Amino acid sequence: MNNRLFIAIELADKGDLKKLIKKYEQEKEKIEEHKIVEYIKVLASALEHMHSKRIIHRDLKPANILYFSEGIKIGDLGLGRFVSDSTFQVFSSVGTPYYIAPEVSF
Repeated sequence: MNNRLFIAIELADKGDLKKLIKKYEQEKEKIEEHKIVEYIKVLASALEHMHSKRIIHRDLKPANILYFSEGIKIGDLGLGRFVSDSTFQVFSSVGTPYYIAPEVSF
């Protein structure tokens, strides 16, 4: 077992936000406003917490927002980065171009 890597992950029993949006589009329905507001609150709180720990995600998109019976969570921090106290700007450009913040220039 010394040469094996085990990764334990939490099962997102409902998939991800991209899948949820696609489902609503196919059914020609709209996500209820109160759910959208709750999702935004959870995401903003999670990002605030990550940023307070000086962690940036760098690939936040619907496919990386996991959807559970009890709510949502940010997932896939594979491109995430910890920035030191002396770092004021990050110059690397990674992630999905469609979801890059508008203030990021190439």
